[in-house]
This record gives sequence, structure tokens and C-alpha cells, in this order.
Amino acid sequence: MANWDKQLPLFQLAPAGDTKAIEHVKQAIAGGKHWYIALLEAVGLWSSAEETNNGRVHCYLIDGEAFDWLELAERLCETVDGSLSDNEKLALLFHCTSFLDTAFDRAGTSILLHLIASTFSLLVAGDL
Repeated sequence: MANWDKQLPLFQLAPAGDTKAIEHVKQAIAGGKHWYIALLEAVGLWSSAEETNNGRVHCYLIDGEAFDWLELAERLCETVDGSLSDNEKLALLFHCTSFLDTAFDRAGTSILLHLIASTFSLLVAGDL
């Protein structure tokens, strides 16, 4: 007899913040916003520490405390597959290259990611 309690569900309802993040990245890209900016904005809207999507478990916290933003970026890229070039997506996921050639990208992206990670940590800890 199978032990159904210990099996991961193939489908879970996403929390409202996560659904909002997914819809945001789709709509922003469709509306002409650069995919990288839309992706970072969606990361800022995300609220789950982990999820199961299409049978794959995504854990966005490393050791329960460090935010794995690339795991979340990969997950969000899956939702807009076809809207991004494979070269740009792979450059982001494997080389942390954004294809934005601006002063903001060089200086501001690390600051923005730090703020996003800090906010995410506070949400997970329940301090916000």
C-alpha cells in the first residue's frame, strides 16, 4: 500500500505573492519592459521559501537562511520561456550577466539584489 502522505504533490496552489510575481514578469515583458528588470521586480514580489512546480522542488533558501536568487530566476525564466533568448537566459543563470550596459547595472544590480535578499529574509523570518 502506497504512503501518499510522504509523496510530493505534482501541483500546489501558489501563494498570492508568488502568483503576482509570475503574472508581473509575464505582463511586464509583454508590455515591452526589459526582461532582466521585469525578472528582478518579480523576485522582489516573491514570498515562498520553497515550492514544488511541475514535479520539481525549488528551494530558494540555502541552509534555511541564504537567498538563492538564481534558483528563483531560473524558475521565473521557465514561466516566460520563449520570450527570452536562450543566450541571454543562459548568460544570466550561469554567468550572472544581465545584458544591460548601464551604470545602474554595474553598481545598482548588486545593491538591488542585496535589498531583495534582505527583504526576503525578513519575510521568511516573519519580521515583516
